[in-house]
Amino acid sequence: MFIWEILLSSLLAAVLSMVLILVLGRTGPGPLMGFLFFFITIFLATWGGGLWLGRIRPGEWMVNWMGYVLVAMLLWLVLAAVLPRQTRTARRADETAVPVVQPKAAQPLALGILFWLMVLFLLGIIAVNYYFF
Repeated sequence: MFIWEILLSSLLAAVLSMVLILVLGRTGPGPLMGFLFFFITIFLATWGGGLWLGRIRPGEWMVNWMGYVLVAMLLWLVLAAVLPRQTRTARRADETAVPVVQPKAAQPLALGILFWLMVLFLLGIIAVNYYFF
Protein backbone atom coordinates (compact mmCIF):
# COMPACT_ATOMS: atom_id res chain seq x y z
CA MET A 1 0.00 0.00 0.00
CA PHE A 2 2.87 2.37 0.81
CA ILE A 3 4.43 1.86 -2.62
CA TRP A 4 1.06 2.30 -4.37
CA GLU A 5 0.52 5.66 -2.64
CA ILE A 6 3.96 6.93 -3.67
CA LEU A 7 3.58 5.71 -7.25
CA LEU A 8 0.15 7.27 -7.67
CA SER A 9 1.26 10.57 -6.14
CA SER A 10 4.42 10.73 -8.24
CA LEU A 11 2.57 9.87 -11.44
CA LEU A 12 -0.04 12.58 -10.83
CA ALA A 13 2.65 15.10 -9.87
CA ALA A 14 4.77 14.37 -12.95
CA VAL A 15 1.87 14.59 -15.40
CA LEU A 16 0.38 17.75 -13.88
CA SER A 17 3.80 19.43 -13.65
CA MET A 18 4.46 18.73 -17.32
CA VAL A 19 1.05 20.13 -18.26
CA LEU A 20 1.75 23.27 -16.23
CA ILE A 21 5.04 23.86 -17.98
CA LEU A 22 4.50 22.61 -21.52
CA VAL A 23 0.81 23.26 -22.16
CA LEU A 24 -0.03 26.23 -19.95
CA GLY A 25 3.38 27.90 -20.20
CA ARG A 26 3.84 28.42 -16.46
CA THR A 27 7.35 28.50 -15.04
CA GLY A 28 8.55 28.29 -11.49
CA PRO A 29 11.76 28.79 -9.59
CA GLY A 30 14.55 26.31 -9.91
CA PRO A 31 15.91 24.10 -12.65
CA LEU A 32 14.02 22.66 -15.59
CA MET A 33 11.74 25.70 -15.81
CA GLY A 34 10.44 24.93 -12.33
CA PHE A 35 9.60 21.27 -12.93
CA LEU A 36 11.25 20.15 -9.69
CA PHE A 37 9.45 22.87 -7.75
CA PHE A 38 6.08 21.89 -9.18
CA PHE A 39 6.78 18.16 -8.85
CA ILE A 40 7.83 18.32 -5.20
CA THR A 41 4.94 20.61 -4.27
CA ILE A 42 2.26 18.57 -6.02
CA PHE A 43 3.80 15.22 -5.00
CA LEU A 44 3.97 15.95 -1.27
CA ALA A 45 0.57 17.66 -1.14
CA THR A 46 -1.04 14.82 -3.08
CA TRP A 47 0.55 12.16 -0.92
CA GLY A 48 -0.33 13.87 2.37
CA GLY A 49 -3.80 15.00 1.32
CA GLY A 50 -4.65 11.64 -0.19
CA LEU A 51 -3.64 9.87 3.01
CA TRP A 52 -5.80 12.14 5.14
CA LEU A 53 -8.80 12.02 2.83
CA GLY A 54 -8.59 8.24 2.89
CA ARG A 55 -8.82 8.37 6.69
CA ILE A 56 -12.07 10.33 6.67
CA ARG A 57 -14.06 7.55 5.05
CA PRO A 58 -12.45 4.19 4.41
CA GLY A 59 -13.02 3.55 0.75
CA GLU A 60 -14.15 0.47 -1.02
CA TRP A 61 -12.21 -1.13 -3.82
CA MET A 62 -10.91 1.45 -6.33
CA VAL A 63 -12.20 4.45 -4.36
CA ASN A 64 -9.08 5.30 -2.33
CA TRP A 65 -7.37 6.88 -5.33
CA MET A 66 -10.05 9.56 -5.66
CA GLY A 67 -8.64 11.50 -2.69
CA TYR A 68 -5.25 11.66 -4.35
CA VAL A 69 -6.70 12.87 -7.65
CA LEU A 70 -8.87 15.46 -5.90
CA VAL A 71 -5.96 16.97 -3.95
CA ALA A 72 -3.67 16.94 -7.00
CA MET A 73 -6.25 18.63 -9.22
CA LEU A 74 -7.11 21.30 -6.64
CA LEU A 75 -3.47 22.21 -6.10
CA TRP A 76 -2.83 22.14 -9.84
CA LEU A 77 -5.72 24.51 -10.46
CA VAL A 78 -4.43 26.90 -7.79
CA LEU A 79 -0.92 26.86 -9.29
CA ALA A 80 -2.27 27.36 -12.81
CA ALA A 81 -4.40 30.31 -11.71
CA VAL A 82 -1.77 32.04 -9.57
CA LEU A 83 1.36 31.71 -11.68
CA PRO A 84 1.84 34.06 -14.64
CA ARG A 85 2.39 32.75 -18.14
CA GLN A 86 5.93 32.57 -19.42
CA THR A 87 6.70 35.77 -21.27
CA ARG A 88 8.50 35.83 -24.58
CA THR A 89 10.30 38.56 -26.41
CA ALA A 90 8.32 40.42 -29.04
CA ARG A 91 9.77 40.81 -32.55
CA ARG A 92 9.47 43.95 -34.63
CA ALA A 93 9.42 44.08 -38.37
CA ASP A 94 13.19 44.71 -38.44
CA GLU A 95 13.74 41.54 -36.32
CA THR A 96 15.17 43.24 -33.24
CA ALA A 97 14.14 41.68 -29.98
CA VAL A 98 12.24 43.91 -27.58
CA PRO A 99 12.04 42.50 -24.07
CA VAL A 100 8.59 42.40 -22.56
CA VAL A 101 8.39 44.24 -19.26
CA GLN A 102 7.80 41.82 -16.42
CA PRO A 103 6.63 42.64 -12.94
CA LYS A 104 9.32 42.57 -10.30
CA ALA A 105 9.74 39.09 -8.87
CA ALA A 106 9.48 38.38 -5.17
CA GLN A 107 12.61 37.92 -3.14
CA PRO A 108 14.18 34.50 -3.85
CA LEU A 109 15.15 34.07 -0.19
CA ALA A 110 11.56 34.50 1.00
CA LEU A 111 10.30 32.03 -1.60
CA GLY A 112 13.00 29.56 -0.63
CA ILE A 113 12.15 29.76 3.05
CA LEU A 114 8.41 29.40 2.40
CA PHE A 115 9.04 26.46 0.08
CA TRP A 116 11.10 24.59 2.66
CA LEU A 117 8.62 25.36 5.43
CA MET A 118 5.87 23.96 3.21
CA VAL A 119 7.94 20.84 2.50
CA LEU A 120 8.56 20.29 6.23
CA PHE A 121 4.86 20.82 6.98
CA LEU A 122 3.78 18.32 4.31
CA LEU A 123 6.36 15.77 5.44
CA GLY A 124 5.05 16.23 8.99
CA ILE A 125 1.49 15.56 7.81
CA ILE A 126 2.64 12.38 6.08
CA ALA A 127 4.68 11.22 9.09
CA VAL A 128 1.83 11.86 11.54
CA ASN A 129 -0.55 9.91 9.34
CA TYR A 130 1.72 6.87 9.16
CA TYR A 131 2.71 7.03 12.84
CA PHE A 132 -0.72 7.38 14.40
CA PHE A 133 -2.90 5.55 11.90
